[in-house]
Amino acid sequence: MPTVAITGAAGAIGSAAARAFADAGWQLGLLDYDADALASMRDTYPDAHLGRADLTDIDDARQAFAGLSESLAPPDAVLAIA
Repeated sequence: MPTVAITGAAGAIGSAAARAFADAGWQLGLLDYDADALASMRDTYPDAHLGRADLTDIDDARQAFAGLSESLAPPDAVLAIA
C-alpha cells in the first residue's frame, strides 16, 4: 500500500486531498502546524500518522518526516500544500 505525506493536511485543500487518497487506498501521513485541527482528523483517519510540524523550521520538518517514516513507511508521494 503506497504512502502519501500531505502537508497542510488540516486545511480545506489538505483535508480534501486526504479524503481522495484515503478513498484510493493510500496510507496517510498528515502533517500540519495546527495541532488542534490535526487532532480533529484522528476520528476520520484512525490509521493515519498525524504529525504536528512547523515546516518553516528545518528541524521540525525533519522530525515530522522521520516520524512518518518510522510510523508507516517513507512516503511514495508528498503533497506540499502548506
